[in-house]
Amino acid sequence: MDEPRIWLLIAKRISNEATAEELTELDALFKANPGLQYAFSIIEEVKGPSAKTYSLTDEEEGRWVEKKLAEIDAIVQAKEKGKQAGGSIIRWRRLVWAAASLLLVVSFSVIYYFYKKAAHQQAIVQVTQKTDGVYTADIPTSLTLQDGTQVWLNSGSTLKCEPAFDRKDRQVILTGEAYFDVKQDAGKPFIVQAGPFMRVKVLGTTFDVIAYPKDPYVKASLISGEIAVNLKDDKQAQIILKPHQEITFHLQDAATLKTTQEKQVGNPVCYHINTITPNPIDHHISELSWMKGELAFNDMTFAELSYDLERIYHVKIDFKDEQLENYHLTGVFKGENLEEVLQALRVTTPFQYEISNKEVIIYR
Repeated sequence: MDEPRIWLLIAKRISNEATAEELTELDALFKANPGLQYAFSIIEEVKGPSAKTYSLTDEEEGRWVEKKLAEIDAIVQAKEKGKQAGGSIIRWRRLVWAAASLLLVVSFSVIYYFYKKAAHQQAIVQVTQKTDGVYTADIPTSLTLQDGTQVWLNSGSTLKCEPAFDRKDRQVILTGEAYFDVKQDAGKPFIVQAGPFMRVKVLGTTFDVIAYPKDPYVKASLISGEIAVNLKDDKQAQIILKPHQEITFHLQDAATLKTTQEKQVGNPVCYHINTITPNPIDHHISELSWMKGELAFNDMTFAELSYDLERIYHVKIDFKDEQLENYHLTGVFKGENLEEVLQALRVTTPFQYEISNKEVIIYR
């Protein structure tokens, strides 16, 4: 049973957002799982979350769930009347807890669904407020360019379309991070200028580019198709990437230069190419985790991770031990605050930290 899929379908049904096909799929799942269908029938008898539920505080959310659990218990108590004591009562009690567990999952699923819907609506308003072909995202945002190319901008990112966009070619300038699903047009190559020196040229493909001004590197991760990458001032020396490859350009004196696989392509720029490895369990690609509101990293150094943490939590991180910067970390977070993330990292990495205002000090 694909539980995440079931929770999504239930959330959509409760919020009246499910399509006819999704309702048919959910009915089929209920028929295959009678216990689940019974538990859901109980939940339908209580008033579910509203579109405002996602704005509840943690304390209010807890009280809301407790209230719903009490309502479910009352419904099952009423259904128990007239039944014989013994095994049947025990089975009914088990169903109470099954329904309660389902309610918790569904409640948070719906809360998350409404939150994402509201965030998406806000994003639509933001991206329509563009001037001179410049798009700025304060939250992860999706938009469609004039040529039909789909773009997802990460928070704190800006995308600028050149004045002659979609005439002779399609050139954009990226500051930050974006995922592109480029509409194919052999006569008009799509070109992304990322950071001070990386240039990505494509015809039709999907890829992610990172080029934040404060990072000592820029990176392109290819998901499908093919891209040609080169330095801004050296258009002849192209590097061709194949699907599930990523290339990272960075300065020679950057903290990220620790491997022997780097190649110099121009003073002081070096690069290395890695293979993107999806999670073997759910096939998730960590490079695209931000599109799902997640912070995911696979074998990333603590120093590299610190750039993401600084952007997400609006802090400045200072390492007092160079060895700590080189620790390799793997993990996935969603919704945790900074202290929760740091505490989780300490389980596998021996370090201490202090947080004062907007500054974080990492030490042994």
